[in-house]
Amino acid sequence: MFKRAARRDSRIWVVVADRAKARIFSAEWEGLTGFRELETLVHPQGAMHARDVEADTHGRNRAPDGHRYTTEPAGDFRHRTADAFANRIVERIDQGRQAGEFGRLVIAAPPLMLGRLRMELSTVLKDLLVADFDQELTGLGEKEILARVRSRLEAVAEV
Repeated sequence: MFKRAARRDSRIWVVVADRAKARIFSAEWEGLTGFRELETLVHPQGAMHARDVEADTHGRNRAPDGHRYTTEPAGDFRHRTADAFANRIVERIDQGRQAGEFGRLVIAAPPLMLGRLRMELSTVLKDLLVADFDQELTGLGEKEILARVRSRLEAVAEV
């Protein structure tokens, strides 16, 4: 008896993200036809500098034995904002998967954000991932993003 592979939806989602903005595009898998932007997610804290958000000094506390110490936030500001936004982006991607909006996924993001997104992806989403690459594309136009994604997918297909 042969096992049939799960049929993949013919739609692909392309997610381009940085710490402040994520753009979700949809297209048909074959030739990336009908490439269009579906949604933009915004994370204003990702565009800010730590000095604009965090206090000038760290909190001060006193231990039960009377010694004083300062508290520092866990991780640096860039990583904390990337973590928070990556979680939100992956939640949205998973909602799309559960609704059957796509069967393949491509992610493009700068190295820090790409790493955070990879860590957040579930096994199911990783199985749908066709390609991911570390490029900052959020500020580009739709046609330029499409050209870069096509180029990247062609390079992956040749390997």
